[in-house]
Amino acid sequence: MHRKEPDAAPLTFPSPTYDALRSGLVRTELILLRVLKFELRIPTPFDFLPGYISQVMRDFDIGDTSTDAAHGFDRRSKEKKEAAKITDIMDTGIAKACKTKALFACKSYQLANYFPAKTIAAGCVYIVLKNRGLLLEVHAGTWLKEKIGRSIEMEDFEEAISILGQD
Repeated sequence: MHRKEPDAAPLTFPSPTYDALRSGLVRTELILLRVLKFELRIPTPFDFLPGYISQVMRDFDIGDTSTDAAHGFDRRSKEKKEAAKITDIMDTGIAKACKTKALFACKSYQLANYFPAKTIAAGCVYIVLKNRGLLLEVHAGTWLKEKIGRSIEMEDFEEAISILGQD
């Protein structure tokens, strides 16, 4: 058997040729993973909190029945909010408490591994509102269906809020 030597010189590292080949390979792998619908990012409860908090803020309208106060609040630009000294919805006390609760959930082995991020986020919002006395005599299932939606399993939600409410 004859051993045939390659015609090209060996690839050196680092070099522009190596970098170009590597970036081309990485781009091709990412395209293949997207085509195969491989999820490259794992959702966390923090991804869902802003939307859920915005949804439930509609209940705390300041008496302006002609417009949705939360919708008007969120549509203002950051500059207008700063000029009027209005805090962003995610900087409110409720949102900060929800983020703290979500961080606790991410540290909990049971919550982080056995519950979807949407369920944990909804549970955090529910527990914070309930602990602050903002949910009066509302069943968890009714609240979930009316305020968050039907995409979350009721059994998972109830179990998650029982775990979240323990701390």
